[in-house]
Order: sequence, then structure tokens, then C-alpha cells
Amino acid sequence: MRLILFNQNAFLLACMFVSSVYANAVLDAYAVENPYISIILTSLLAPLSMLAFLKTPRNSAFALGFFVGALLFYWCALSFRYSDFTYLLPLIIVLIALVYGVLFYLLLYFENPYFRLLSFLGSSFIHPFGFDWLVPDSFFSYSVFRVDKLSLGLIFLACIFLSAQNLKKYRMIGVLLLLGALDFHFFKTSDLKEVGNIELVSTKTPQDLKFDSNYLNNIENNILKEIKLAQSKQKTLIVFPETAYPIALENSPFKAKLEDLSDNIAILIGTLRTQGYSLYNSSFLFSKKSVQIADKVILAPFGETMPLPEFLQKPLEKLFFGESAYLYRNALHFSDFTLDDFTFRPLICYEGTSKAAYSNSPSKIFIVMSNNAWFSPSIEPTLQRTLLKYYARRYDKVILHSANFSTSYILNPSLLGDILFRKRS
Repeated sequence: MRLILFNQNAFLLACMFVSSVYANAVLDAYAVENPYISIILTSLLAPLSMLAFLKTPRNSAFALGFFVGALLFYWCALSFRYSDFTYLLPLIIVLIALVYGVLFYLLLYFENPYFRLLSFLGSSFIHPFGFDWLVPDSFFSYSVFRVDKLSLGLIFLACIFLSAQNLKKYRMIGVLLLLGALDFHFFKTSDLKEVGNIELVSTKTPQDLKFDSNYLNNIENNILKEIKLAQSKQKTLIVFPETAYPIALENSPFKAKLEDLSDNIAILIGTLRTQGYSLYNSSFLFSKKSVQIADKVILAPFGETMPLPEFLQKPLEKLFFGESAYLYRNALHFSDFTLDDFTFRPLICYEGTSKAAYSNSPSKIFIVMSNNAWFSPSIEPTLQRTLLKYYARRYDKVILHSANFSTSYILNPSLLGDILFRKRS
């Protein structure tokens, strides 16, 4: 461990690797609205992730992965602030970093540049414990380059040639490869008429109050206030974040209120649902007093499910989730909602950043609902938006995102045309 911490070169290379994510996190923190700043920075910094991957010596590979894991995913441990195990927070960060240290050691085992090319392109398919947020391809989400594997391969080859010792000989080849990876639909924007009459709500419910029964009345009043405001704007659909209603809605008198209000405006809200002793993280769509329900398919590792062998899973579930008979369960398949002539796929937080939700879907529109209060303040909302933008571009989708404790937005499959809705004060 001491050798890792004092490996200064590996730390600097790790900073290069994650630089595009942190640059966008700074822009988000200062609410910079100009998309061209993000595009320019990302286009310059994202290739550095490839260069760091390419140039890290084998004896520094583990240290590189350790620092990358800590820099990108330290926020995973922040949820422990709201448990009885706050003291485990530093240990969780170290454990996460060690997992990625092992992963990068294997990915960078050989220093051959073409092995590194293949391992870089393959890294997005490797998901430790089912956690699939390490997608280096997504670092290019806001760059002028295409985000398919072929284009990323061309950029990596350009890094090989441009960093070769005989630079003059290979410079032209590297430049040509970069030109071949450019996205020439840079200025194209998607038609957003279908989603122009949708209200995306950004809430500010603190995590330590969210599941406090004494705060439930405030939550209900805020929901009703947002619905009335959306009605006054003549919106046809209002979208609330994940678990915006933090108890089982089906067993609450509040459900009848939402049904009545849905005569004039459709309401999509994240909530909980129980069935027997199973607990589901769900989305409810109210329209004309009818209800459509979709349960979360892909549960968050260690947050909603324990991706471990059963002999470890059961005791850890009792330790971290308590002695409650209710445990999170997942639906077996994704569902699409239909509202008049408008069809979309609802996704809840973590599953919105999973390839499986997009790769085989006929839906053009995706609505993602998140509760980012668990991890605020951190780079998690920026990393989440980077991943969502990647899937929007990769699969030609329009993604709407309603969030608690971070910005809500509409993401376009092209570089330009995103719409960000800042949090209300």
C-alpha cells in the first residue's frame, strides 16, 4: 500500500486519465452554460485517458488503477453517511480502489501498444461486482469525436503514432486517424417537439430527511405545488425523481390525490411498491385516473442488492439492510409506457446508465429518474450525465433526466441541443 501511495507518476497518469470528467465537474459546479467550452475541453482532455493508458509502465499499472478507482468512484462510499457504519467510509474507498488496481494490472499487463489498444476498448465490458460505470468510451461523450468502438480505436492508434519517438514520420498518420474519427454531424440537433411539453422537476430533499415520516407532509405538499405549477404552464406530463414519494404509494391515501390530478396532467413519479415481502423501486405513471407501473430491472450493486455468493450475501444483507423482512427485488424485463401517441421507457437511476436498457429498445425517448442526494456533493452527477450522454449518442436516443439534488436535463443524441434545468433555489 505504501508503494501505491508514493507512486507519484501513477497518480499524475491517473489524473490524466480522469481529467475530462473532472473538467466537466468543474463546469457543472460553476454552472457554465456554454456547451462549446465543454466540447473543447473534452475533445482535448479525453484522448489523455488513452495516452495515460498507453504509457503507464507495467510496474505502475496497479497503482494507476488504484488512483483511478479512488478518483472516479470515491463517492460510492458517501452513502454510508446515512447509515450506522459511517466509520467504514475510508475503508470502502480503499476497497474500491484496490478492485480497480487489480483490474488495471490485468488490463496493462503487457506494454505492447496494440495489446493496450484492445484492452482499452474491452475495458467497458468488464464490470466488477456488476458495477458498470467504468466506461472510458464515455469520456468522449462531449468531444468532437464519434463514440463507437471503431472511432475510439482510430483515436487510440493516433495516440500510438503521435507519441512514437520518430514523431515526424508518424505525425501525418496520427492526424489522419484523428480526422477519420471526427463526428461530422457536430451541428445537427434532434427534433425535441415530442418532449417540449414535459416538465422535469429538480427536487432538493435532503437524504437524512427523505425517509423521515415527520417530513412526509412537506414532500406531499411540494409534489402538489410542482404539479399545480406545471398545470399553469399547460404541460402535458410532469416527471419527478426516483423515490420522490419515499414510501409505498399504492398503500397511501396520496395515490388517490394523484389519480384525481391526472385528469389534467400526466404524472410520472418514482416511488416504492411492495408485493408480499418483496420491495420494488418503481415508477408510476398516472394519466386520466389510470396507472401504469414499471419496476426497476437493474439494481444498484451493494445499494439495493449484494452481488456476492449466497453464503456472504445473506449475512451482509442483514447487516447493511437491517432485519426487515422486505428486500429489494427486480423486475425481469424493461417496460415501456404509452401516453396518448407518445411512447417512452422509464428508467430508475442506476439502470439508466446500463447498456442493457438501450441496446434492444425500440423506444426513441428514455426518461431517467434519480436520487443523487446519497452522493452530494461529489462528481457523481457529472459522471452520470457523461454516461447518459454516451448512451444517447451511441444508440441515437433522447434522454430526459429528473433528479433530486442535481440538475435535471434533456440530452440530445448529437453534441449540441442539450437542455439543462438548474436546481430551484
